[in-house]
Amino acid sequence: MCATQLLMVSTIALPEKRPPGTTGANTEFVANLTSLKLKPNVPFYKYDMRMYIVYKGNDGKEHLKELTKQTKDDFPEQERKTGTVLVYKHLLKSHPNIFPQDGALLYDRAAVLFSAQKQIKLDGDEKVFTFPANLVPSAGEDAVGVRVVIKKVTDGFQVTSNDLQKVVNVRDVEKDKGILEVLSLAMSQKGYMETSQFVTYGSGVHYLFDHRALGFKDHEVPELADGKYMGIGLSKSVKVLEGEKGQPCGAYVVTDVTKGAFHMDDQNLLEKISQMSMFIDPRSGQSHFSVQAATQPFNQKNILQLIKGLYVRTTYGKKKTFPIGNLAQPANQLKFQTTDGTQCTVEQYFKKHYNIQLKYPGMFTLSERHNPHTYYPVELLRVAPSQRVTLQQQTPDQVATMIKACATLPQNRLHQTKLLKDALAIKEGNPHLSAAGISVVNGFTSVPGRVLPSPSIVYGGNQLVKPVDNCKWNGDRSRFLEPARLHNWAVCATLTQNDSRRLNVKYYVDLTREYIAKIEGRCRQRGMDVEPCAEIFNLQRQNFESLKEWYASQKAKNRRYLMFLTSDGIKQHGRNQNQTLDNVVAKINEKLGGVNYNIMLGTRPTDDVNKWISDKDRMFVGFEISNPPALSKVEIERGATYRMPSVLGWGANCAKNPQQYLGDYVYIEPRQSDVSFHACC
Repeated sequence: MCATQLLMVSTIALPEKRPPGTTGANTEFVANLTSLKLKPNVPFYKYDMRMYIVYKGNDGKEHLKELTKQTKDDFPEQERKTGTVLVYKHLLKSHPNIFPQDGALLYDRAAVLFSAQKQIKLDGDEKVFTFPANLVPSAGEDAVGVRVVIKKVTDGFQVTSNDLQKVVNVRDVEKDKGILEVLSLAMSQKGYMETSQFVTYGSGVHYLFDHRALGFKDHEVPELADGKYMGIGLSKSVKVLEGEKGQPCGAYVVTDVTKGAFHMDDQNLLEKISQMSMFIDPRSGQSHFSVQAATQPFNQKNILQLIKGLYVRTTYGKKKTFPIGNLAQPANQLKFQTTDGTQCTVEQYFKKHYNIQLKYPGMFTLSERHNPHTYYPVELLRVAPSQRVTLQQQTPDQVATMIKACATLPQNRLHQTKLLKDALAIKEGNPHLSAAGISVVNGFTSVPGRVLPSPSIVYGGNQLVKPVDNCKWNGDRSRFLEPARLHNWAVCATLTQNDSRRLNVKYYVDLTREYIAKIEGRCRQRGMDVEPCAEIFNLQRQNFESLKEWYASQKAKNRRYLMFLTSDGIKQHGRNQNQTLDNVVAKINEKLGGVNYNIMLGTRPTDDVNKWISDKDRMFVGFEISNPPALSKVEIERGATYRMPSVLGWGANCAKNPQQYLGDYVYIEPRQSDVSFHACC
């Protein structure tokens, strides 16, 4: 027999907030926060709104496809969201007597609808609306209608403008974030509804379709290779923050300019492949693409990495859109059995059924992700719109270009943020927000702060360097605090196909040796004990097996350190030689267990703040876990499992030097809730 016991959990009081310090010069800082003011006693009524495309099956029965259903892929998400906005606007226009005209409606382009001030006149708990199928362009020729079902969530209101204080609670489970949902929707309405001006991902990232429309210059969003381009937009979120000088907490919208990489809309897929950096001569910028080069195994692997999962659309017959799954044999070689039982190649099939003679029959074909035995010629496919470049589709050059483009001065970043914020109508005088009892305070919020005195950098021999100009300093004449020993090390030089065309191999080898000599010399200047490089290996075949083979050979020789060099990397170091070499040498010393320098806060080593952070009996420990993406409901239902593990990492100042942080990581079962972890320092 089981006994039931009621467990009472009391709220644990957190320590009182410490008063602000007094060190440094008091000043005002402009933050990327915009204050929101709420009119008291405004109710918000929540509704569940579902939209369906209606089809008639061969069985004569209705089949419904939910338009408001969430999906994780960019193209189907944007296609559905655009459809829901069209239906929503038509719904309001067609039934003005049902939806309040003097209030404000807040819609999330899925299944959530809020009405401020007044309820929607449903004449009951639920109302059904029917519209023609052509209202949604993506519905297809087989659709017979669109159905909208609106239900009350409860009889009364769910949230009021007085609920701001409920968001603040020391126990996360007791926080009522209903008002944050309302405010987040309110800040997103123009970005959601103006689908010709903005494309929105998730709930808070809005990108411009045309950056020039707001005065942004082309150099602010530079071109990318591989048939990609850079977009600019705004990320935002609503938070409840502490008030100033005894004022109660308030709502703020946090905004920041953001940039992202996108695939070119409606670009022919063969053209996109021909523009990939692997086929571009870096000197002339011209493409050396050919079918023969593209079908090489090494290039096919790289091409697949850049296009796998990309949604493409056929250019013939009944248009079909699908995500790319894999590469297959060329169209003039790949044979399959047709419905009449005959064997033919993909090339012959398209000539017979569509009267299309392929221009590049020797080019590989593509298969669908969810239908791997259906094949398509590359030249008859176009890239579907509004697709961001995924992490797997990025290249090192693209990442470097993105980082450089995002590195803007604070004043420029704030100006860009304001332009985008105003374009999204997150500004004073917005009538739609006013109808919901929400007003936006003009300008960004200023917050009090202090400019702390710059620390001192302690190098070897107790040499002190005082930073200047926003904590920049030059330590190229200083010795490391704890220099490491660089011995039994090797270099792997990677010579790409482009390098082979534009560089003399002997010149490349001489360039590599010269660069390594500079590294060795700079390491010795910083106090490191350096042995000459034991081996310089030229990696001819740049693939996984070649790297694995080289790693095994180096492990057998007990190498302490391996360095990889590319010709582009050497050329880049030459442009800003001293600073870049110092950065490389500093990383080498750290990776070998050395310490480059310590930081001394305050003006003297005996200052309390410096003693506190350097106390050998005080340890700082940090943990972080990285999980693979969650499985969708469909994946769970079909028994799918995670392909990647979770990674648990830690770091702590557990070395002899209290400012030296060591760390490690372990692979664990994906998304497990409890982890036992033991670390020895």
